[in-house]
Amino acid sequence: SDQFTYTSAGFVTGFVQKISKTGTNGGAAVPSQTLNWGTATATGNLLVAAISVRGNSPGVTPPSGWTQQGTKQGGASNYVTTYLYKYHNAPSQSSSTWSFNSNVSLTAITLMEFTSTTTTVTVDASNNASAASASSIASGSATAGASGELIIAIGGTKSLTNVTTVPNSWSGSTMTSADNLAVQFSSYHGGKAPYTSYESLLLSTRYVAGGTASSYNQTFNWPSTMSSSAAMIYILKS
Repeated sequence: SDQFTYTSAGFVTGFVQKISKTGTNGGAAVPSQTLNWGTATATGNLLVAAISVRGNSPGVTPPSGWTQQGTKQGGASNYVTTYLYKYHNAPSQSSSTWSFNSNVSLTAITLMEFTSTTTTVTVDASNNASAASASSIASGSATAGASGELIIAIGGTKSLTNVTTVPNSWSGSTMTSADNLAVQFSSYHGGKAPYTSYESLLLSTRYVAGGTASSYNQTFNWPSTMSSSAAMIYILKS
């Protein structure tokens, strides 16, 4: 189901609202996910999407107007892949539908709305990292060239175990949690132990709206050792 949180907007790149959704289809493909904004977004604002998917050679098709800013594949096979999309100077919208290719069997999406008074939003700095069989992952450092910019950190991970606890600790730069998502599916194999196998996917999204001109780095601490992880950090300026 959709999850919705609303707070009052502030200055340029101030946080307005977020919506989140996870998708699973019992191990089969998840063809699409539609997210409904709690309140229609304001015309001209900046929209940001953090996405994590499970599957080899995944494909994401965004709604019209959205632009991919970055992607990072985690280590190991049947890996996790994280994505960052943005839509600057966006028209008002009440919903957003994202499509996936047939290789994607788990999805986690967080959409965020930020205030923006300009028609152009670009990347000032970024960094990323990947890992296999790790209990944590750091995004790497990125430096904001000026104060007032938007910092987005995304951590995604998957496991072959039943992980239902989302990340509950972070280290590095002080950032605000947008959302932490967990989704999983299980399958039964008769006649051979273990009889039940699992796939789990986590997504953690954190941000700083209107940061200072300094270096940012975020470490995501997972609840256990995960088989594939990816992390990204992006600094957007308007």
